[in-house]
Amino acid sequence: MEGQSFGSTTGHIAFPGARVETGGTLNVTVTDSPTVTPPLFVVPFEQNSYIIDRPDLFIKLDDLLPRVADYQSAALWGLGGSGKTQIALEFAYRRFRETGCSVYWVHADNEATFAQDYEKTASKAGLAGKFQGKELLRAIREWIETQPRWLLIIDNADNLSIFGVGKGPVNTTQSTADETCLNDYIPGAPVGTVLWTSRDQQIVGSLVGARRGVPVGRTTVYEATELFCVTRNEIVAVEEIDAVSELLDQLDHLPLAVSQAAAYIRRRPTPVAEYLSRLKEGKERWRVLQKSEHDRHRRREVPNSILETWTISMEHIRQEDDTAYRILLTLPYVHNQNIPDSLIRAAARPDIEEDMQNLEITSSSTESEDESDDDSGLSTRVKNIETGKVAKIVIFPIISVDVRPDASTTGRTYDMHKLFQDAARYSLSQKSRRQEAAQYSEAALLLVSELFLPISPETWDENEMWLPHALQNSDWAENILGTKHPDIIQSMTSLAVTYIRQGKYSEAKNIMLEVLILRQEVLGKAHPSPIRFMEDLAVLYWRQGRYDKEAMVRKETEELLQTRMEA
Repeated sequence: MEGQSFGSTTGHIAFPGARVETGGTLNVTVTDSPTVTPPLFVVPFEQNSYIIDRPDLFIKLDDLLPRVADYQSAALWGLGGSGKTQIALEFAYRRFRETGCSVYWVHADNEATFAQDYEKTASKAGLAGKFQGKELLRAIREWIETQPRWLLIIDNADNLSIFGVGKGPVNTTQSTADETCLNDYIPGAPVGTVLWTSRDQQIVGSLVGARRGVPVGRTTVYEATELFCVTRNEIVAVEEIDAVSELLDQLDHLPLAVSQAAAYIRRRPTPVAEYLSRLKEGKERWRVLQKSEHDRHRRREVPNSILETWTISMEHIRQEDDTAYRILLTLPYVHNQNIPDSLIRAAARPDIEEDMQNLEITSSSTESEDESDDDSGLSTRVKNIETGKVAKIVIFPIISVDVRPDASTTGRTYDMHKLFQDAARYSLSQKSRRQEAAQYSEAALLLVSELFLPISPETWDENEMWLPHALQNSDWAENILGTKHPDIIQSMTSLAVTYIRQGKYSEAKNIMLEVLILRQEVLGKAHPSPIRFMEDLAVLYWRQGRYDKEAMVRKETEELLQTRMEA
């Protein structure tokens, strides 16, 4: 059609307003131009009329993506279940209503879902059947770029490698026609808006500018309470205020967890206190958290329970970095708060499995264990662990840096989402992964035990940091390994020693009595290790001023030594 002539004509008939002198001619050239269609709204979800307003996030989005025609992009990033998709969905409806722009939605889980949603847009644009494969992706990109105002939502872009992030420079001499970088098919015209959602913080500074990321985390107490009420369709009664508050704390104020709990309580009329009680009971907690309540604002094929949702994050890290994955599955067996940097680096050590194999119940007394001064120990060897391995799970983000006033003296510490710990332990509890569960819980036991420093007033503060981890660690590992496992006994011994040196004799005594029984059951009463341990127990009774108990234990010790000598 381009350059085609239609012959002569008079201006007042076909081209009103054109001036042609008498006897003159008007030459007109007609060229093809892209077809501009009325605004399209290609979004797979209906608007969520019960969306909880999170003003800080929406204000930040509006600042980064103002209602202008210039090209702009931004990313919502954060944990799975933090509400990124719901925020993007509400933003899409608001922007369509306010500006009349076209809106397109793409699921970016993988190349297949990306292509499928581009095909849906092609159908709406009248391009269906005209292109295939990469040509279709390119055609849709170019078609969107011709539209006057548009918004493209790229949801669940968790695997950034399919968009070229983390890959080296392309070698055109070695590349093949089959290689695809989806970033080549993201519109980049002078006008238009692109909003990404991702679990990976690395999207900021790579696919969007370094200052164009919006972190999405826990809701506030008010927002979580409002979400709970709206989803349950019932306000919080006065008598259940405390139970609801504790429940929201247990759920880390995470939107997906809160909405799932509220939906469960609504559909199976359950008192909040009863649900909370079940949530606190070991494996019953897993059964509650794995329940998946239908949500019409989420895809049916995507896991909807908080436990299953976070297995996606674990799988991404496993594929990208074995060391970060090892850290990720070791930390769920310690306390979720104030995790020292040295523990995380220790979990990254490649020789941790060798240390686990070599660990045995020591036959030395607790006193001699305290005086150990081996510079080749774990606390020394962790110093050279690559910082990037720690950064990976911070970036995703599964753990967060805990900024405290005393950080300069005790070192950097981290917090790990309690629900993520649940998800990791739940995943490892499956029958096919029980050997892994034993491996990682045992590794955590070894790490916590070895990181205790020789006891002295100068080391009390640092060793105090390990106590919550030792207690939490022993509880979980005991369920997996059994009370008589050597690592369990060693960990309990270290814990007792620390309590003794801190003057917490009552706590130490309870643990020492339990350890003594275990040592006697494993090694026999006449074995040197439990006999020496009895001597330490006698010393503890002496420090408490319980001289009758001291005398009784010393008498039994002497009898066992006599029996051993006569054997």
